Amino acid sequence: MSKIGAMFAKLRFVLIAVCVALFSSGAFAACTSSQIDVNGDGTQCETVKFSVTTISDATSLVWTMTAVGTFYADCGDGGTLTQDTSSYGTVSGNTITRTSTSQTTYTCTWGSAGAHTVRFGGTATGYSTATNAAAISFYKDSGGTQEKLASIDGSLGAMFPVVNGNIPRFYMTFYYCTNLTQIPAGLFDSIDTSSATNTSNMFSYTFYNTKITSIPAGLFDSIDTSSATNTSSMFSGTFNGCTNLTQIPAGLFSTIDTSSATNTSDMFYQTFRNTPITSIPAGLFSGIDTSSATDTNCMFLRTFSGCTNLTQIPAGLFDSIDTSKSTDTDRMFYRTFYDCTNLTGYIPPTAFPKTIKPGTTSSSDMWKQTFYGTNLATTCPAGTTEYNSGFENDWGYSNGNTATDGTYRVSCEPCAGTLPGNATYTTGTCNWSCNTGYGLTDTNACAQLCTAGVTQLHTSTGLAFNLYANKLTSPAVHIKTDTGAVCYVNLATGNATGAVHFRVGDTIYHTTN
Repeated sequence: MSKIGAMFAKLRFVLIAVCVALFSSGAFAACTSSQIDVNGDGTQCETVKFSVTTISDATSLVWTMTAVGTFYADCGDGGTLTQDTSSYGTVSGNTITRTSTSQTTYTCTWGSAGAHTVRFGGTATGYSTATNAAAISFYKDSGGTQEKLASIDGSLGAMFPVVNGNIPRFYMTFYYCTNLTQIPAGLFDSIDTSSATNTSNMFSYTFYNTKITSIPAGLFDSIDTSSATNTSSMFSGTFNGCTNLTQIPAGLFSTIDTSSATNTSDMFYQTFRNTPITSIPAGLFSGIDTSSATDTNCMFLRTFSGCTNLTQIPAGLFDSIDTSKSTDTDRMFYRTFYDCTNLTGYIPPTAFPKTIKPGTTSSSDMWKQTFYGTNLATTCPAGTTEYNSGFENDWGYSNGNTATDGTYRVSCEPCAGTLPGNATYTTGTCNWSCNTGYGLTDTNACAQLCTAGVTQLHTSTGLAFNLYANKLTSPAVHIKTDTGAVCYVNLATGNATGAVHFRVGDTIYHTTN
């Protein structure tokens, strides 16, 4: 081999060795589309756990954080990540390092308007104990860009797990994101709260005044509150003002176990207020056991207030709500259904079985205006009787507190048993009578009376028996009228006092109705 050939062979060997070393070091490595390239050279790839996309005219997106940990935010489209002038952590490239729970503002800025996607990664290692401190929020009162957020994807639960029993709070996380229309399934998955004792404000005003059209089934399924002693304001205002939301999924709060909670105050304060929901699923609050709660203040204050498309209250809606240990029930059901103008019918007696008990007392404001502005009945209809709770005036109370001011609302209990055919209840009672043209038989049925204008057979001794249009017994007394019509008197075997007796062969029969 010539010297030149040997030199090229050696050079090729060196180049191969260099390439192997470079590939081994990751210099030519590439992160996948589901990862964030932290250093821009493929040497550190972090999993994308959550992302947001802006509307088409956005040049910036602002968010705040209080969670502690190392996080990653890829602005994409050549955008730049910056933080405010606070000293609560640092930003370097795509990396956010936070060692304080004080709130810091972060911004992705782009050189041109467009629909930009910001991808997030990392894991929280601690949280503020302040109940109004959001782990992350895209709302900012001054200088915020919440109206620029168009969609979200992924799992906040993957970024913000429970840490040593301390929960992440999503207080106002998407507050006033007026272009947000969907909530992804699994948004809060992986948040294991089974060891948490305080879940207060966890989802307070999370989706307030967004344009979401639906709530994913199982949205809160990973939220186990069986150890929580404080669940106050947990779902306060969560979906308040979501003017495109028409349905609540069944079992939305099915995993929310409050059996250990002593403080459930404000828990569902304004949760669905001013939404166009058309119905409330049966058993919505079936897991909410307040038998240990001593503070239930404002628990359901305005929960469905202003839901003008609601037409009915499901039976048993609050059947697990037990106030037997509560020393503070003030405004517990204050304006719960206030101004639900299409709410008709009557209040089911099973709606509040452990809170409404005849003769019991309650806080003076516990029931104020609960059903004010609705079209619920002020008197019980036929086939029901009034379940007198003592709070009827309070339920509709406005400026007066009397049964004559138009605000009185009633809880009505359906009559037991079955109403016979061709019979009608007397209004407000369970008493009934046969309709005109029908007579009551001894079997408590209403049978059609004789249509020939003769409806009873009278004897000289003052006895009277119905004449029926159809033969109901065999044998029966047949009576032919002047018009040729045949009517029938029922017969039963044996002797009876106050009856006319007939012998047919060796058998004695008596008249009966």
